[in-house]
Amino acid sequence: MLLNLYVANLTEYVKGNLVGEWLKLPLEEEELKEALNRISKNGQDELAIHDYEADFNIKEYDSITLLNELAWRVHDLEDWEGIALIAGIDYFGNSNIAYFQEALDAIEAGNFTYWCDIQDYSDLGLAVVDAGFYGEVPQDLIDYIDYEAIGKDYDSNSYGGVFLENHYCYIEFHNHS
Repeated sequence: MLLNLYVANLTEYVKGNLVGEWLKLPLEEEELKEALNRISKNGQDELAIHDYEADFNIKEYDSITLLNELAWRVHDLEDWEGIALIAGIDYFGNSNIAYFQEALDAIEAGNFTYWCDIQDYSDLGLAVVDAGFYGEVPQDLIDYIDYEAIGKDYDSNSYGGVFLENHYCYIEFHNHS
């Protein structure tokens, strides 16, 4: 997951000078400290985030240290957990760090259901039935089940199901406050 920040020296910016650097997170703690000291003239000047590349919104004065910590947590995820995180961002919202952190916490705690290869509502309905949500279905009724309708119903009545663009996974988050 991409997390790049353009960190600017705010004092210099106010004077009309562009002093700053793109930081590709995560960085080792010492590397981050050196970069921030370089940009802020050894802590003499205030810093601000003036641009970013991320899957969630970042504000000008968000904590760069916290963002780096979150980037390390994302770095440590398995590939399939990264896919779940993208769905979590969509579910919880991408409006700020708190929602991103909530999605990441849910992934790390295992508070979600992950069904991959769900291409459409029919696949989702089949997964729901196979998971036993309707109990055991008699074999002679299987050919008469409208899996697409079940998938649509489940999606519209669940909390947290997300179909991802270009890669279909169904994620349902549990214990969301």
